[in-house]
Amino acid sequence: MSDVDARTGGKGARRPWSVARRLREYQVGPTGMSQIGLLLAVAAAVWFTDSGVRGAVIGSLLLALVLCTDPLAERLRGDRPDRLDLWLSLMLFRLREYVVYAGLAVGGALAGVPDAWAWAAGALIAQALQDAVAAARGARAGEPEWAPGPDGGTPIDAVDPSRDVADRSPSDPSLTDELLGAGGRADASAGPAPAAGTATATEPAPGAAGTETAAGTRAGTGPDTGPAPAARARRGIPVVPPPVRAVLAFPQIARFAVVALTITIWDARVTFVALIVGCALATAAELVETTTPDTAR
Repeated sequence: MSDVDARTGGKGARRPWSVARRLREYQVGPTGMSQIGLLLAVAAAVWFTDSGVRGAVIGSLLLALVLCTDPLAERLRGDRPDRLDLWLSLMLFRLREYVVYAGLAVGGALAGVPDAWAWAAGALIAQALQDAVAAARGARAGEPEWAPGPDGGTPIDAVDPSRDVADRSPSDPSLTDELLGAGGRADASAGPAPAAGTATATEPAPGAAGTETAAGTRAGTGPDTGPAPAARARRGIPVVPPPVRAVLAFPQIARFAVVALTITIWDARVTFVALIVGCALATAAELVETTTPDTAR
Protein backbone atom coordinates (compact mmCIF):
# COMPACT_ATOMS: atom_id res chain seq x y z
CA MET A 1 0.00 0.00 0.00
CA SER A 2 1.37 3.41 -0.95
CA ASP A 3 1.78 6.32 1.42
CA VAL A 4 -1.30 8.07 -0.03
CA ASP A 5 -3.45 4.96 0.46
CA ALA A 6 -2.09 4.55 3.98
CA ARG A 7 -3.07 8.10 4.89
CA THR A 8 -6.53 7.83 3.37
CA GLY A 9 -7.21 4.32 4.56
CA GLY A 10 -7.02 2.67 1.17
CA LYS A 11 -8.44 3.46 -2.25
CA GLY A 12 -11.98 2.89 -1.08
CA ALA A 13 -11.65 5.48 1.71
CA ARG A 14 -10.66 8.48 -0.39
CA ARG A 15 -12.50 11.70 0.33
CA PRO A 16 -15.26 12.55 -2.15
CA TRP A 17 -14.68 15.35 -4.62
CA SER A 18 -15.97 18.64 -3.25
CA VAL A 19 -16.48 21.80 -5.31
CA ALA A 20 -15.92 24.03 -2.28
CA ARG A 21 -12.70 22.21 -1.39
CA ARG A 22 -11.40 22.57 -4.94
CA LEU A 23 -12.26 26.26 -4.93
CA ARG A 24 -10.33 26.73 -1.69
CA GLU A 25 -7.34 25.01 -3.26
CA TYR A 26 -7.46 27.54 -6.10
CA GLN A 27 -7.83 30.34 -3.52
CA VAL A 28 -11.31 31.35 -4.64
CA GLY A 29 -13.18 32.99 -1.77
CA PRO A 30 -16.83 33.96 -1.33
CA THR A 31 -16.23 37.37 -2.90
CA GLY A 32 -14.68 35.64 -5.89
CA MET A 33 -17.78 33.51 -6.29
CA SER A 34 -19.94 36.64 -6.16
CA GLN A 35 -17.79 38.16 -8.89
CA ILE A 36 -18.22 35.01 -10.97
CA GLY A 37 -21.98 35.32 -10.50
CA LEU A 38 -21.83 38.93 -11.71
CA LEU A 39 -19.87 37.90 -14.82
CA LEU A 40 -22.43 35.18 -15.57
CA ALA A 41 -25.21 37.74 -15.14
CA VAL A 42 -23.47 40.04 -17.62
CA ALA A 43 -23.27 37.16 -20.09
CA ALA A 44 -26.97 36.42 -19.55
CA ALA A 45 -27.83 40.09 -20.13
CA VAL A 46 -25.89 40.05 -23.38
CA TRP A 47 -27.85 37.03 -24.58
CA PHE A 48 -31.13 38.63 -23.51
CA THR A 49 -30.48 41.44 -25.97
CA ASP A 50 -31.20 38.87 -28.69
CA SER A 51 -34.95 38.87 -29.30
CA GLY A 52 -34.94 35.27 -30.55
CA VAL A 53 -35.70 32.11 -28.63
CA ARG A 54 -32.04 31.07 -28.65
CA GLY A 55 -30.97 34.17 -26.74
CA ALA A 56 -33.77 33.70 -24.19
CA VAL A 57 -32.90 30.03 -23.58
CA ILE A 58 -29.16 30.58 -23.25
CA GLY A 59 -29.71 33.60 -21.02
CA SER A 60 -32.03 31.57 -18.79
CA LEU A 61 -29.43 28.82 -18.47
CA LEU A 62 -26.84 31.40 -17.48
CA LEU A 63 -29.24 32.74 -14.84
CA ALA A 64 -29.43 29.22 -13.40
CA LEU A 65 -25.64 29.18 -13.17
CA VAL A 66 -25.73 32.56 -11.44
CA LEU A 67 -27.98 31.13 -8.74
CA CYS A 68 -25.60 28.17 -8.31
CA THR A 69 -22.85 30.52 -7.17
CA ASP A 70 -24.77 31.57 -4.04
CA PRO A 71 -24.63 28.25 -2.12
CA LEU A 72 -20.97 27.88 -3.07
CA ALA A 73 -20.24 31.34 -1.70
CA GLU A 74 -22.04 30.47 1.54
CA ARG A 75 -20.07 27.25 1.82
CA LEU A 76 -16.81 29.11 1.33
CA ARG A 77 -17.81 31.81 3.80
CA GLY A 78 -18.16 29.35 6.68
CA ASP A 79 -19.32 30.17 10.19
CA ARG A 80 -17.21 33.33 10.67
CA PRO A 81 -18.07 35.68 7.79
CA ASP A 82 -16.14 38.86 7.22
CA ARG A 83 -18.12 42.11 7.31
CA LEU A 84 -16.42 43.54 4.23
CA ASP A 85 -17.00 40.31 2.36
CA LEU A 86 -20.69 40.35 3.28
CA TRP A 87 -21.02 43.95 2.11
CA LEU A 88 -19.28 43.26 -1.21
CA SER A 89 -21.36 40.13 -1.78
CA LEU A 90 -24.56 42.06 -1.13
CA MET A 91 -23.56 44.81 -3.56
CA LEU A 92 -22.70 42.29 -6.26
CA PHE A 93 -25.92 40.41 -5.47
CA ARG A 94 -27.93 43.55 -6.28
CA LEU A 95 -25.79 44.65 -9.20
CA ARG A 96 -26.15 41.41 -11.11
CA GLU A 97 -29.94 41.71 -11.11
CA TYR A 98 -29.77 45.29 -12.35
CA VAL A 99 -27.49 44.15 -15.17
CA VAL A 100 -30.04 41.51 -16.18
CA TYR A 101 -32.81 44.11 -16.19
CA ALA A 102 -30.69 46.37 -18.38
CA GLY A 103 -30.12 43.54 -20.85
CA LEU A 104 -33.85 42.82 -20.95
CA ALA A 105 -34.61 46.49 -21.58
CA VAL A 106 -32.04 46.71 -24.39
CA GLY A 107 -33.42 43.55 -25.98
CA GLY A 108 -36.98 44.83 -25.69
CA ALA A 109 -36.05 48.19 -27.24
CA LEU A 110 -34.28 46.46 -30.12
CA ALA A 111 -37.31 44.19 -30.64
CA GLY A 112 -39.64 47.17 -30.85
CA VAL A 113 -41.33 46.81 -27.45
CA PRO A 114 -42.87 50.23 -26.60
CA ASP A 115 -41.58 51.92 -23.45
CA ALA A 116 -39.21 49.08 -22.60
CA TRP A 117 -37.00 51.30 -20.43
CA ALA A 118 -40.02 52.71 -18.61
CA TRP A 119 -41.19 49.21 -17.73
CA ALA A 120 -37.67 48.37 -16.54
CA ALA A 121 -37.67 51.46 -14.31
CA GLY A 122 -41.05 50.42 -12.90
CA ALA A 123 -39.68 46.97 -12.05
CA LEU A 124 -36.69 48.53 -10.27
CA ILE A 125 -38.93 50.85 -8.28
CA ALA A 126 -41.22 47.99 -7.26
CA GLN A 127 -38.23 45.93 -6.15
CA ALA A 128 -36.82 48.88 -4.18
CA LEU A 129 -40.14 49.27 -2.33
CA GLN A 130 -40.20 45.55 -1.55
CA ASP A 131 -36.65 45.68 -0.18
CA ALA A 132 -37.45 48.77 1.90
CA VAL A 133 -40.50 47.15 3.50
CA ALA A 134 -38.60 43.91 4.15
CA ALA A 135 -35.70 45.81 5.72
CA ALA A 136 -38.07 47.81 7.93
CA ARG A 137 -39.75 44.61 9.09
CA GLY A 138 -36.44 42.94 9.87
CA ALA A 139 -35.00 45.91 11.76
CA ARG A 140 -34.84 45.51 15.53
CA ALA A 141 -35.89 48.66 17.32
CA GLY A 142 -33.54 49.91 20.02
CA GLU A 143 -30.50 47.90 18.93
CA PRO A 144 -27.32 49.82 18.01
CA GLU A 145 -26.15 49.60 14.44
CA TRP A 146 -22.70 48.50 15.63
CA ALA A 147 -22.66 44.86 16.60
CA PRO A 148 -19.65 43.56 18.57
CA GLY A 149 -17.32 41.36 16.60
CA PRO A 150 -16.49 37.72 17.38
CA ASP A 151 -13.88 38.89 19.90
CA GLY A 152 -16.29 41.29 21.64
CA GLY A 153 -14.42 44.37 20.44
CA THR A 154 -15.85 47.88 20.32
CA PRO A 155 -15.59 50.49 17.56
CA ILE A 156 -12.82 52.21 19.55
CA ASP A 157 -10.81 48.99 19.73
CA ALA A 158 -11.28 48.46 15.99
CA VAL A 159 -9.89 51.93 15.21
CA ASP A 160 -7.17 51.88 17.87
CA PRO A 161 -6.06 48.31 18.61
CA SER A 162 -3.30 49.63 20.89
CA ARG A 163 -5.84 50.45 23.58
CA ASP A 164 -5.54 47.93 26.38
CA VAL A 165 -8.16 47.71 29.09
CA ALA A 166 -5.68 46.12 31.51
CA ASP A 167 -3.41 49.19 31.39
CA ARG A 168 -6.05 51.57 32.73
CA SER A 169 -7.11 52.26 36.27
CA PRO A 170 -10.24 50.51 37.57
CA SER A 171 -11.64 53.95 38.42
CA ASP A 172 -11.54 55.07 34.78
CA PRO A 173 -15.16 55.91 33.74
CA SER A 174 -14.52 54.81 30.17
CA LEU A 175 -13.51 51.39 31.45
CA THR A 176 -16.86 51.06 33.24
CA ASP A 177 -18.71 52.13 30.11
CA GLU A 178 -16.91 49.57 27.96
CA LEU A 179 -17.35 46.76 30.46
CA LEU A 180 -21.03 47.39 31.20
CA GLY A 181 -22.04 48.76 27.81
CA ALA A 182 -24.31 51.67 27.01
CA GLY A 183 -26.42 52.50 30.04
CA GLY A 184 -24.51 50.03 32.16
CA ARG A 185 -23.89 52.45 35.05
CA ALA A 186 -27.56 53.43 35.03
CA ASP A 187 -28.49 49.77 35.26
CA ALA A 188 -25.97 49.24 38.04
CA SER A 189 -27.42 52.10 40.08
CA ALA A 190 -30.98 50.91 39.62
CA GLY A 191 -30.71 48.67 42.66
CA PRO A 192 -30.55 44.91 43.18
CA ALA A 193 -32.19 42.54 40.76
CA PRO A 194 -35.77 41.54 41.60
CA ALA A 195 -36.47 38.19 43.11
CA ALA A 196 -37.26 35.26 40.86
CA GLY A 197 -40.90 34.93 39.90
CA THR A 198 -41.72 38.63 40.25
CA ALA A 199 -42.80 40.83 37.37
CA THR A 200 -40.43 43.44 36.00
CA ALA A 201 -40.91 46.43 33.72
CA THR A 202 -39.90 44.48 30.66
CA GLU A 203 -40.70 40.88 31.60
CA PRO A 204 -44.20 39.90 32.76
CA ALA A 205 -44.75 37.48 35.57
CA PRO A 206 -45.46 33.82 34.73
CA GLY A 207 -49.02 33.36 33.60
CA ALA A 208 -49.35 36.97 32.50
CA ALA A 209 -48.87 36.31 28.79
CA GLY A 210 -50.83 38.78 26.71
CA THR A 211 -50.33 41.69 29.16
CA GLU A 212 -48.88 44.95 27.98
CA THR A 213 -45.21 45.54 28.78
CA ALA A 214 -43.47 48.85 29.41
CA ALA A 215 -41.93 48.75 25.93
CA GLY A 216 -45.38 49.01 24.36
CA THR A 217 -45.45 45.45 23.06
CA ARG A 218 -47.38 42.47 24.27
CA ALA A 219 -45.84 39.42 25.86
CA GLY A 220 -45.05 36.75 23.31
CA THR A 221 -44.57 39.34 20.57
CA GLY A 222 -41.06 39.60 19.19
CA PRO A 223 -39.57 42.82 17.85
CA ASP A 224 -39.44 41.60 14.28
CA THR A 225 -41.40 38.38 14.02
CA GLY A 226 -44.83 39.54 15.18
CA PRO A 227 -47.10 37.62 17.53
CA ALA A 228 -46.88 33.87 17.87
CA PRO A 229 -49.09 31.88 15.46
CA ALA A 230 -51.56 30.96 18.22
CA ALA A 231 -51.84 34.55 19.38
CA ARG A 232 -52.24 35.72 15.79
CA ALA A 233 -55.05 33.25 15.26
CA ARG A 234 -56.82 34.46 18.42
CA ARG A 235 -56.53 38.06 17.24
CA GLY A 236 -57.95 37.24 13.84
CA ILE A 237 -54.68 37.81 11.95
CA PRO A 238 -54.19 35.36 9.08
CA VAL A 239 -51.36 32.90 9.71
CA VAL A 240 -49.41 32.32 6.51
CA PRO A 241 -47.77 28.87 6.24
CA PRO A 242 -43.97 28.98 5.81
CA PRO A 243 -43.98 27.57 2.23
CA VAL A 244 -46.54 30.16 1.14
CA ARG A 245 -44.60 32.90 2.93
CA ALA A 246 -41.43 31.87 1.12
CA VAL A 247 -43.21 32.15 -2.23
CA LEU A 248 -44.83 35.47 -1.36
CA ALA A 249 -41.46 36.89 -0.32
CA PHE A 250 -40.52 36.83 -4.03
CA PRO A 251 -36.74 36.47 -3.57
CA GLN A 252 -34.20 36.80 -6.34
CA ILE A 253 -34.42 33.14 -7.24
CA ALA A 254 -38.16 33.58 -7.88
CA ARG A 255 -37.57 36.76 -9.86
CA PHE A 256 -34.99 35.03 -12.04
CA ALA A 257 -37.42 32.15 -12.58
CA VAL A 258 -40.09 34.62 -13.69
CA VAL A 259 -37.58 36.26 -16.06
CA ALA A 260 -36.59 32.92 -17.58
CA LEU A 261 -40.19 31.80 -18.05
CA THR A 262 -41.69 35.00 -19.42
CA ILE A 263 -38.84 36.05 -21.71
CA THR A 264 -38.82 32.60 -23.33
CA ILE A 265 -42.56 32.61 -24.05
CA TRP A 266 -43.41 36.32 -24.41
CA ASP A 267 -41.41 39.56 -24.55
CA ALA A 268 -39.66 41.97 -22.19
CA ARG A 269 -42.82 43.96 -21.44
CA VAL A 270 -44.57 40.87 -20.05
CA THR A 271 -41.43 40.10 -18.05
CA PHE A 272 -41.35 43.52 -16.41
CA VAL A 273 -45.10 43.48 -15.75
CA ALA A 274 -44.75 40.09 -14.04
CA LEU A 275 -41.87 41.40 -11.93
CA ILE A 276 -43.86 44.48 -10.90
CA VAL A 277 -46.87 42.36 -9.92
CA GLY A 278 -44.69 39.92 -7.97
CA CYS A 279 -42.92 42.68 -6.06
CA ALA A 280 -46.25 44.39 -5.33
CA LEU A 281 -47.69 41.16 -3.93
CA ALA A 282 -44.57 40.60 -1.82
CA THR A 283 -44.81 44.14 -0.45
CA ALA A 284 -48.50 43.71 0.37
CA ALA A 285 -47.77 40.39 2.09
CA GLU A 286 -45.07 42.03 4.22
CA LEU A 287 -47.43 44.84 5.22
CA VAL A 288 -50.27 42.43 6.07
CA GLU A 289 -47.87 40.23 8.04
CA THR A 290 -46.70 43.15 10.20
CA THR A 291 -50.13 44.79 10.64
CA THR A 292 -51.94 43.91 13.88
CA PRO A 293 -55.37 44.96 15.16
CA ASP A 294 -53.60 47.19 17.71
CA THR A 295 -51.70 49.15 15.06
CA ALA A 296 -54.57 49.19 12.59
CA ARG A 297 -56.74 51.31 14.95
